[in-house]
Amino acid sequence: MTAAPRVAGCICRFSRAAAGIVSSVEEDLKTPLPRTFTFATSDKILQLAEHAGALRNLECRQAIEHGVSVGRGGVFLMLTNEQYAKLSKR
Repeated sequence: MTAAPRVAGCICRFSRAAAGIVSSVEEDLKTPLPRTFTFATSDKILQLAEHAGALRNLECRQAIEHGVSVGRGGVFLMLTNEQYAKLSKR
């Protein structure tokens, strides 16, 4: 079984101060995508990053874990067209 091609990108921002809110913006870093998510645990942010191809190596994983530990950060997600379409809907 081959993985679906990753064709669309977005930046996922996360913040512990906002009760685990994850919001996304277009690659231009200015245009917000309409959907936001609230995760109960920081592990869910790591799972999202892994699912979207952001954990390419140990350095990437450590950078995201550091962001989670300090309470804020962001990660570039590579999404399929279908995943991107879901984020773009209200």
